[in-house]
Amino acid sequence: MQPRKVIIDTDPGIDDALALILALGSEALDVRLIATVAGNVDLDCCTANALRILEAFGGPAPPPVHPGCARPLGRRLARAKHVHGADGFSGAAERHPVRRLEASRTDAVTAILSAVRENPDEMTLIALGPLTNVASAIEVDAEAMTRLRELIVMGGSFGHESNVTAAAEFNFFADPVAARVVIQSGLPVTVVGLNVTHRAVLPRARFEALLREIPSAVPARRFLTDLTRQYFEVYKRQRGIEGAYLHDPLAVGAAIDPQLIASRRYPCDVEIEGELTTGMLVVDTREAAVEDRSNVRVATAVDAERFLTLFERALRTAAGTPTQKV
Repeated sequence: MQPRKVIIDTDPGIDDALALILALGSEALDVRLIATVAGNVDLDCCTANALRILEAFGGPAPPPVHPGCARPLGRRLARAKHVHGADGFSGAAERHPVRRLEASRTDAVTAILSAVRENPDEMTLIALGPLTNVASAIEVDAEAMTRLRELIVMGGSFGHESNVTAAAEFNFFADPVAARVVIQSGLPVTVVGLNVTHRAVLPRARFEALLREIPSAVPARRFLTDLTRQYFEVYKRQRGIEGAYLHDPLAVGAAIDPQLIASRRYPCDVEIEGELTTGMLVVDTREAAVEDRSNVRVATAVDAERFLTLFERALRTAAGTPTQKV
């Protein structure tokens, strides 16, 4: 089978970084471009972090990085520095400076639309951050965006706790107006929310065992170690677990192996004005509504062990450890 052509829209961020490494280590995906968006940290920092990842894992011909929107469409900037640190990499960014690569001068919205037009019905867009770039592309040329093969969105939460407010997950909270544009777009959207990503827990001991398989002289080992050390500590302190949720990697995993998740189509929307519910993914589960108005495929379950196995194999490959690609 030919690799699946993908665009990755992202705001690195530690789990975004792990998602990018997963994508780069999978022969099932052909990463055509990376678009960056303000989210976990500011746009310049996200763009630099994407370049850091590509210098470590992108090989001799990495995909281009296109900076996107620096501000959300409909609210003040939100950040997740309490999880990812001021640099997005928990203080590790300065130990891995960008030496070789530069970002493209073509903005992310233009690059996304060009890639879709040039590959009609073949391109999958995986959105790992706030949906500002994606919504902007829809507003610029909705007709072109209808030629996406699939739009996989990491965001929202269906019948499960959220992580910013009682109702809202970070990516939808950071730009609820953009999230609504995407959810209401009529595009083939699959939402991978916290209800499934919270079941995709990477045990710390298992990850550290994987790192020990990578020779100490391989730069990727140091990069992964530096990237995740404080991330695991955050989860231990805030959640009381010896592991970390693989939010964004699971969205990439769903593109690599659609059998990883179970899903169902539902009528969905995003709240943009609620005093307590701004950014909430609203899923209408009434049977009559499901039959008449379903517009989004929502992930409902995950085969966590199958996903972790896929994730580990891809990281070995991306790090240059001999293994069969996934």
